[in-house]
Amino acid sequence: MEQGMGLETRKRVFATVRTIINLSISEEGLNSSKAFTKTYFPENVMEA
Repeated sequence: MEQGMGLETRKRVFATVRTIINLSISEEGLNSSKAFTKTYFPENVMEA
Protein backbone atom coordinates (compact mmCIF):
# COMPACT_ATOMS: atom_id res chain seq x y z
CA MET A 1 0.00 0.00 0.00
CA GLU A 2 1.03 3.57 -0.44
CA GLN A 3 1.26 4.12 3.31
CA GLY A 4 3.66 1.23 3.72
CA MET A 5 1.24 -1.02 5.64
CA GLY A 6 1.87 -4.73 5.34
CA LEU A 7 -0.78 -7.40 4.91
CA GLU A 8 -0.95 -8.25 8.61
CA THR A 9 -1.44 -4.57 9.53
CA ARG A 10 -4.26 -4.25 7.00
CA LYS A 11 -5.89 -7.38 8.41
CA ARG A 12 -5.74 -5.96 11.96
CA VAL A 13 -7.17 -2.62 10.87
CA PHE A 14 -9.95 -4.31 8.94
CA ALA A 15 -10.75 -6.58 11.91
CA THR A 16 -11.07 -3.50 14.12
CA VAL A 17 -13.38 -1.75 11.65
CA ARG A 18 -15.45 -4.92 11.23
CA THR A 19 -15.80 -5.27 15.01
CA ILE A 20 -16.94 -1.66 15.43
CA ILE A 21 -19.51 -2.00 12.64
CA ASN A 22 -20.84 -5.31 14.00
CA LEU A 23 -21.10 -3.84 17.50
CA SER A 24 -22.96 -0.81 16.18
CA ILE A 25 -25.37 -3.03 14.24
CA SER A 26 -26.11 -5.16 17.29
CA GLU A 27 -26.53 -2.15 19.61
CA GLU A 28 -29.04 -0.60 17.22
CA GLY A 29 -30.93 -3.87 17.03
CA LEU A 30 -30.60 -4.09 13.27
CA ASN A 31 -31.04 -7.43 11.56
CA SER A 32 -27.90 -7.83 9.48
CA SER A 33 -26.62 -11.09 8.08
CA LYS A 34 -22.83 -10.86 8.37
CA ALA A 35 -21.91 -8.15 5.89
CA PHE A 36 -18.25 -9.22 5.87
CA THR A 37 -18.63 -12.93 5.14
CA LYS A 38 -17.24 -12.73 1.60
CA THR A 39 -14.23 -10.60 2.46
CA TYR A 40 -10.98 -12.23 1.35
CA PHE A 41 -7.36 -11.37 2.10
CA PRO A 42 -4.86 -13.40 0.09
CA GLU A 43 -2.15 -14.98 2.22
CA ASN A 44 0.72 -14.70 -0.25
CA VAL A 45 1.03 -11.19 -1.59
CA MET A 46 4.16 -9.74 -3.13
CA GLU A 47 4.72 -6.36 -1.45
CA ALA A 48 6.07 -3.64 -3.71
